[in-house]
Amino acid sequence: MLFSYQPPEILSATMALTMGGRVTIFGRHFGPIGNESVSAIEVESWQSPSRWITCEDPNVTQTNVALECDMPPGEGGNLNLRMTVGGQVAGPVAVYSYQRPQITLISPSRVSPGTFLTVLGHNFGTSAELIEIDLHNRDGRRLFTLPRDNLTLATPHRQIILPAPMYAGLQLALNVRLPYQALPNTLSSIHNPAWEVFYDYTAPVITSVSRPPTAGGQVTVTGKGFGPQEDDMQLEDDDMRLFRSVLLGFRECSNINVTVNDTELVCDIGAGSGAGYDAFLQVAEQESGFLFGAFSYEAPIILSVEPSLAEGGETLTVMGHNFGDDPRKLSVLLGDEPCMGVVLTCHHMELTCLVPDGVKGTHVGVLVEAHGLRNNVSDSPTFTFATRGCTYKDASNYDPEATRDDGTCVVRGCMHPDAENFDPLANEADGSCRRRPIVVEITFGLSYDDYLLKPDLYNDLVVEDLSSNLGLLDKDRLPVRDVRPGTTLFVLEFLDNETAVGKRNYELVGQLLGIVANNTWSNSAELGPIMRVDVKDGDGGAIRGKAAEPRVSMGSIVGIAVGVALLVFWALCWRFVLRWCARKCCAGSEDQEEVLHGIVQKNQLYKNSSNRVGDLRPVRAAAALPSKTPFGGNQIVPQNAPDD
Repeated sequence: MLFSYQPPEILSATMALTMGGRVTIFGRHFGPIGNESVSAIEVESWQSPSRWITCEDPNVTQTNVALECDMPPGEGGNLNLRMTVGGQVAGPVAVYSYQRPQITLISPSRVSPGTFLTVLGHNFGTSAELIEIDLHNRDGRRLFTLPRDNLTLATPHRQIILPAPMYAGLQLALNVRLPYQALPNTLSSIHNPAWEVFYDYTAPVITSVSRPPTAGGQVTVTGKGFGPQEDDMQLEDDDMRLFRSVLLGFRECSNINVTVNDTELVCDIGAGSGAGYDAFLQVAEQESGFLFGAFSYEAPIILSVEPSLAEGGETLTVMGHNFGDDPRKLSVLLGDEPCMGVVLTCHHMELTCLVPDGVKGTHVGVLVEAHGLRNNVSDSPTFTFATRGCTYKDASNYDPEATRDDGTCVVRGCMHPDAENFDPLANEADGSCRRRPIVVEITFGLSYDDYLLKPDLYNDLVVEDLSSNLGLLDKDRLPVRDVRPGTTLFVLEFLDNETAVGKRNYELVGQLLGIVANNTWSNSAELGPIMRVDVKDGDGGAIRGKAAEPRVSMGSIVGIAVGVALLVFWALCWRFVLRWCARKCCAGSEDQEEVLHGIVQKNQLYKNSSNRVGDLRPVRAAAALPSKTPFGGNQIVPQNAPDD
């Protein structure tokens, strides 16, 4: 019969450092002290079930119940252990673990996000690829896992360097997990919060606060220590979100949201006005302290002033932004003068006030002050105090300080619509009307053939004679424009000159017509007498000279005498014929005498009539005399011939 010892049995094992070391395995039936009976002790690798790590130099240190061996470097927990004693195998049994990671120091103890942390301790293993670190709060609750991008195992087993994660607050702890890929075998550094090492983030600091409109709105707060954006945080629970509070003046901000990690947040503030309020921020349990005078509402902005021109007592409407909601904190200046009776007709956007009396000024600045804040006058509309007077710069009574025309402007100028220099704005004639040239045709007794021999001479003679008869010194005002036959007809222009008092062109034409009508013309013998004067422009007419009047010939006189004799003879014979007809036609009638009497009476009426044959009276030509016009100048008004 064969004899066998009982097979070995593994009960427990001590833990070696991750850098390896001597371990003790407890159990039964290990044999006597020494190492003759123990042939192999192995630990199963967590990375591969088929890979076993040999514990070197086994030696029974206590008969049957304890032995020791040298465990190589490694990591992990709950690893299978097997052993062979006297040819009999014990295990595998999951009784072996390397020591868990342990943090002894975090430096520096107060950091800002991104600052590199140095973590000292034990059992960090040999590869940073196997390490994962979580951030925990003071209560040991896991917040989130740190990114592994910049994690460095500076010294195997003992030192880790990594950037401080984006967060804020006090007493934060790091949990090193190794190896993080195999959860059943992963060991964590945190197993008792009371033993943990903590670090803090620097307190938040406010550097600036944007200005919201007085109607309220979103403000932007900049600084540092604000913590991460909420969307970037993969928190285990929503109740672990960072607490934040913003106080601006006496108003608390709502809807706080970090928009740039650690340095910028936005929040909503209610309506208000004024400047110089303190700003305060709290992140988690850390406070920023007050930043004095950091917060202000936006200053007033003026968009329009209606009307921009107004007199004292009129209502002015100012529209814009940031006027606030309290009229007691509002004031309006027009230049240096206060606009009285300010009424806030629409909160933050519109106000009215009364323009002060007795103030002058053009394009003055409009200043709205709301609770100590003022608009930028240089970028705002202007206002002009209305002053009544003449505002037309060319008027003789122009008032440079007047801003509202009162209809009293006196504009002197030519008021005649036919004048070349007619001024439609003139309302008082100044005698400056310059009429258009008047064309006058003068026919002389000069033969046209003779004229063609010396045209320049005769042109000069015409101008010379006209200037002499009219008493005109400026001969250039009588240019000859054309000469035509019949007999010789000169076409001249009478030019006007507003500075020649009493000798305007229409006055000269009237004077010429008067001279010709009165037969007082004196001219050079070379030109011959004036036969006719025709005024083509203006209010003149046609005048014949004395030389052009028809002459009575002897034949005409004889003809007239014969005609008169025949007329007398006809009148005498007609009376006789009427009597004869009456006797013949009414012979024996009782009406004979009555008819005869009627005929005689009718004939007598004819004889006594004032109508005389040949009683022809010459019609005197209309004399054109100058008369004053309401436009300040003279014009020629023809006078009708009297009815004699």
